[in-house]
Amino acid sequence: MEPPSQALAQQLGALGLATAADLRRCSPRARKLARGLPGTDSVWIDALVHAGKITQYQARQLEADRGDELVIGRKFVLQRPIHLDPLLSLFEAGAPGRREKFLISRMTCSPQGGEASALRMLKTIQSLATCREQFPAIPFDAILERGSLFLLASHQPGESLAKLLVRRGRFPEPVVRGIAQEVLRQLQMTETFAVHGDLRVANLWLSHRGDIGLLNWGLLDAVSPEINIHSRLPLDAYDGLAPERGDASRRATATSDVYALGCVLWHLLTGRPPYAVADPLAKWTAHRTRQIPDVRTLAPDVSESLAQLIRNMTAREVHRRPQTCSEVRQMLGGGSNWNRSRLQRFLHEFESAAPRQVTRSQSRSRVPALAGAVLLSVGLVAAAWNRDKLGWSGLSKLSAAVNVSTSTVKELSATPPMDGRPVEASGAPTQMGAVPDNLTRTASEALPFPSSSASEIPVDSGLASLPSPDAEGVVQLAGDQEYIASEVIAGESLTLRGERERPAVVHVRHSPLTLEADNIRLENVRLIVDAVDSGVGDKSPVIVRAQTLTVTHSSLDWSTGTAGVSLVKWSPPQGTASGSGRFVLHDSTITAASHFLEMEMPLGAGLLENVLIQQVASVLSLPQGPAAGLRVPFVMNACTMQECGPLVRMPTGQSLQQSGRLSLQGADSVVQMTGGAPLIEVATEQDAALWQSHVEVAAQGLIVEVGMKLAGVRGSLPNSFRELNSEELPVDGLLTGDFHFEPDPDSRGAERLILDAVPVLSSSRLPGVDASRLP
Repeated sequence: MEPPSQALAQQLGALGLATAADLRRCSPRARKLARGLPGTDSVWIDALVHAGKITQYQARQLEADRGDELVIGRKFVLQRPIHLDPLLSLFEAGAPGRREKFLISRMTCSPQGGEASALRMLKTIQSLATCREQFPAIPFDAILERGSLFLLASHQPGESLAKLLVRRGRFPEPVVRGIAQEVLRQLQMTETFAVHGDLRVANLWLSHRGDIGLLNWGLLDAVSPEINIHSRLPLDAYDGLAPERGDASRRATATSDVYALGCVLWHLLTGRPPYAVADPLAKWTAHRTRQIPDVRTLAPDVSESLAQLIRNMTAREVHRRPQTCSEVRQMLGGGSNWNRSRLQRFLHEFESAAPRQVTRSQSRSRVPALAGAVLLSVGLVAAAWNRDKLGWSGLSKLSAAVNVSTSTVKELSATPPMDGRPVEASGAPTQMGAVPDNLTRTASEALPFPSSSASEIPVDSGLASLPSPDAEGVVQLAGDQEYIASEVIAGESLTLRGERERPAVVHVRHSPLTLEADNIRLENVRLIVDAVDSGVGDKSPVIVRAQTLTVTHSSLDWSTGTAGVSLVKWSPPQGTASGSGRFVLHDSTITAASHFLEMEMPLGAGLLENVLIQQVASVLSLPQGPAAGLRVPFVMNACTMQECGPLVRMPTGQSLQQSGRLSLQGADSVVQMTGGAPLIEVATEQDAALWQSHVEVAAQGLIVEVGMKLAGVRGSLPNSFRELNSEELPVDGLLTGDFHFEPDPDSRGAERLILDAVPVLSSSRLPGVDASRLP
């Protein structure tokens, strides 16, 4: 195996990415990747990525011979991008020999004004130095290199509010108030000597500890102190640009920060910026000429006090706004002592909505328990053998047997006690073989579902009833037991949890599996809808009443599905207002000859990650559409759809007119339709003129077959579709290619994907599911 070139080895060492010992350890991996061909630098770079020594971003830079661009200030090395933008990007970085992480912002400067921008930035950093210990997101250095200004700050693990907003849709008012309090607290402490100048959701960072960090302090004001129509700014910087910033020589002030913060609060409460237009000049013109609408036009549940505060903060005239952040904070009310815990809980909701892989704890040894059981048994046997010497009375010996038929419990036989007299349930002597009245039940009384006659009810031999939830709402299922579906109701949360190595099996036969709680989770469960009984009829086998649904490492199988019926029907919990629903499927399989998920409530967000979907008539049916006024993400990452119908069925009529915008996103996924089915199904011909304004494709590598219809309406013949004109549909990241599937004996339920004509892939991994992670 040829070693890497000397130039690559020296560059890796200089960057602190890989030593000579690391390269030697990666040699077997590089040899395997080369597959007998000469080992090039690209093979070695791929081997280092697989070994976790370098990131995908670093690999792309090295292969493009731009490794020197990873170094900032001779001691910081860029590791991965958090946000990429042609003008202002954010990176996670490290330093060789140091364990801490850093956030580095990169903003392009004009060739003539680079040094002046760096001096202004350093002056701002010096003025903020006294607050850095209290607010770690405040930058500690600025570096001018390669025509860009780099801003350095400490890194706290977390996420920007812009990305959290995409996952949720909009934030509840108590959380927005907490965020506002934290932002105002920082602005109030610094407004006498420094202003931020670029408040927007992408520059607000929520750490895992519940702290709010303000990113890019003074960066925009340093690079573009005076803004006009010729200024080059990031597109979302116009979302909160105060109207007076267009006036001559008007730099950022405390009142312009108040205006921007009001726009941020408006954005968080509604899920979109005040003016959702793509043209930056049109957006800025709207800020300068129009009053921002009342936030309650899109979020009617916002309180009057907060809506009025936002109206005051976003007034076009400067003198009509609060003049200081302390004034705004006083108008907002409420303390900040409890904000961190509230924001921590809020961030935890995202972790439950998008579950992570949790390492299983090591199982404890059973030897102490077995030894204790043996000692206890020996002691009991010895005591029973010597009961006469100990003065113990004789023990009665009882046994019973129950034989259940489809009509009655036939007989209860009891072995007489040692004095030879039979005993009835009350303790009085009775005749041998008599059955107490209170122990006789018909089978229809014993079974948990109604029926017209006992003889018509089949017996589920060997199937156990689902256990009741514990105090935390968890139904623990054993891996060596199979269960019969029933109704399970809980309060705030309900979890059906099996064992990861042996997922529990739940059969749906005579009645559907009905689950009701605010938040429902299925973990390590195999759900099988059997064809032995038609008791389900034309009803969905799975009824879900919840606000959020999470399915992890589970399988749902209805191979004999009924046409026109959905495997899962989802509605809000009984007695609650019809909000929007959010769902996540992770490392799971779906097989159904029917529709998969039908939502009787608006969609708030959806995520499929490493999910195999086979033979479904459609994946997602939205009779109520996406949540009104929101850009609702439906994300597919590393998924495979094989021989399926449409991905999404859109609503019709008034429901379509009132719905929000569905954003189809995802990466490394393969979509194979059957029978000429389109990606998006439109309900009727009358909706053909409206649907394009309520859906978009904003993917990063969603692979479909060549010639697939983007949208269509059902024809008169079964499973036939007429293609609709989609020229005005926003489409990005949708890749077309030729591929097919072959049997793979080593995979778990997934066939092997063969790419005949490979499109330009967005990552180095093979698209589709990772079968090793499926149940």
